[in-house]
Amino acid sequence: MLNSEKNRRHMIFLACLGILLLLSLFQIMAVGSCTAEPVKSRADNAPTINNYSPQGTDVDVDAQIVIHFSEPMNLSSLAQAFSISPQTIGAFQAGETTLTFIPSHNLDYGTQYTVTISTDAKSSKGVHLEQEFQWSFETEEDTTPEMVETGTFWETWEPIITLAPFAAMGIIVLIVLIFNMRQSKKRRKRMLRYMDDIDGTFKLYKNDPEVCEGKLRIIRRSMENDWAKDKLSTKKYMILSKKIEDYIVELKIEKAGSKD
Repeated sequence: MLNSEKNRRHMIFLACLGILLLLSLFQIMAVGSCTAEPVKSRADNAPTINNYSPQGTDVDVDAQIVIHFSEPMNLSSLAQAFSISPQTIGAFQAGETTLTFIPSHNLDYGTQYTVTISTDAKSSKGVHLEQEFQWSFETEEDTTPEMVETGTFWETWEPIITLAPFAAMGIIVLIVLIFNMRQSKKRRKRMLRYMDDIDGTFKLYKNDPEVCEGKLRIIRRSMENDWAKDKLSTKKYMILSKKIEDYIVELKIEKAGSKD
């Protein structure tokens, strides 16, 4: 009787112990399934660079530098983190996740540029870039035809400008000489013509002194008109007038002799 009671108590104890163990196990499983996920570290949210341009070679010299980030960025930190070599002056233009660098003048031809974004760059939440980012590109070669240096305007044209007045004066003198030569030639021809007229008239009409003298005086009036119009020089006019006077005197002498 006593053994039976003892066995029954032992069985109850074991049953209770088993129930307690099962309850403990269920509690542990429940707690494990309800445990919150661990909070991500700041490094898990660190911004990265997804894309960038330009890349490669033969890049246009008027190209802009564009960088795309994975997170919204802090503009002031990007301006501090950005650098380009060779050093280039320009302005920044920012979007939520984009930074654009616009050079103030064209890039140099045939030059390799290196762009660096340091870890000073941080997102709008204050998380910094985990590591420095850097890339390079090369601009196109200059295909513009080379211009030959010809000096300044004054250096080029100074000899011509300096000598121009003398050249103009020389041209004017030459024109005057040519004109005078032509006038002299015309006057000479006119003198020779008058000379022939005077000699011819005298030879033809010397036997009739009155007629001959009248015709010589007509020739003289024609000479006076040409002299007044500068078609006959004063020297030639005087020579021809002297010749006419000599013939008239000779006619008068012959006329007086014939009366005797």
